[in-house]
Amino acid sequence: MASRVSRTQDSALAELARECGLQPQEPGTIDEAFESVVGEHTLLREAGRSSRSDGAAISLLGAGIYDYFCPALVDAKLPAPARVNEQTRSIEQALADLTEMPACRLFGEDMISLLARLLTSLGERQEQPRVKVLLSAALAPGLRQALQTQLKFRNIDAGIVGFDDTSGVIDREQLKDWDTGGVIALVFAWPNFFGLTESLQALLDWSAQGGVKLVAMVNPLLLSLLRSPAGLALGRIDYLVGDCQSLGLPVSKGGQAPSFVATSVQAPPLPDIIGGSLHPADLARLDAWLQVQGVTGMRAAVERGRELLRSLVDRLDKVAQVSLRFSSPWLHECVLRFDGIDIDQAVKILGGDSMLAGFPLDREFPQLSNCLLLHCNDRLEETDIEAIGGKLETAVRNLSTDSRPVGPKRLA
Repeated sequence: MASRVSRTQDSALAELARECGLQPQEPGTIDEAFESVVGEHTLLREAGRSSRSDGAAISLLGAGIYDYFCPALVDAKLPAPARVNEQTRSIEQALADLTEMPACRLFGEDMISLLARLLTSLGERQEQPRVKVLLSAALAPGLRQALQTQLKFRNIDAGIVGFDDTSGVIDREQLKDWDTGGVIALVFAWPNFFGLTESLQALLDWSAQGGVKLVAMVNPLLLSLLRSPAGLALGRIDYLVGDCQSLGLPVSKGGQAPSFVATSVQAPPLPDIIGGSLHPADLARLDAWLQVQGVTGMRAAVERGRELLRSLVDRLDKVAQVSLRFSSPWLHECVLRFDGIDIDQAVKILGGDSMLAGFPLDREFPQLSNCLLLHCNDRLEETDIEAIGGKLETAVRNLSTDSRPVGPKRLA
């Protein structure tokens, strides 16, 4: 339990005490009661540091899978089947607030299946016998490929819009080359797979030419820090689609996390999508997580991870062979280029020291050879960054085939 518990946690603890038949503490007294107690997050980080001294892995893997801290209080709040409807409405309202959309609906199926159903519904409103959806190449590769497969069997063509080699966001010139005729939607990620935010104005200008719907795939946790594209575009983004893995329901908890669709005022009413049923235990855990963490706790988790990643990037930026691959500002993940070395070999070397040094991008993006996608979560410590940063520096210098310095460094 944190030594200084938030007011949201005060309320949650009081409610839990009542459910257990105990006398709850008066609001504000929990701070005093736990003033000298080691916080739960601190305790877990200390335990993690101890386990890593015994060889446990340090991970910089992100790529869509984020293992952030989840308070034990969330698991302590047991599901209440009688409150399913109330919890669903509460969660949908919280997601609507995060997405800055007037309406949001929660579904009990995976995000890609939900998105495919949404796009199919939009296609059925068109007069053309066959329609097309454009997908950003900077979507998470696994999700993009799964969506392409689902669309193929729904008689919808999928085109790919590449990303600019310098900025890492959707290539405006490539986008202009696409005729909007027959295109029902453009799907992009906010932020994209490389941790970068798209140029919304370019997407809005292009889509307005032919009435193309804009669909953004979002991570609700990141929207606690990064403004929603719907808010920035003043409601001109038609749909936001995401899932709740980052809100206390990671894949490791078993099964798929609920997904959601948020809509703008201009968008057609949500289609009658038949999805899987919402499990009461998932709803209870998700509702508890949102109550306990709140926007403040969510933002703190993202900021903590970003601060650690910034520290690592600043350290590696001093190594001649290392530089940021893209010029656009990054949020929670970034891409580093390692010139003159075999990055797969470097990753293998660090793996021998129980360090997962990031995601090698050339497996999915051949044009990004010798590039790593890096991510830090709020479970890591400064000592972890020092350790993995030092190992990466050593591996780069030992494997380098070119001692000449690279060009000017670019900071996010």
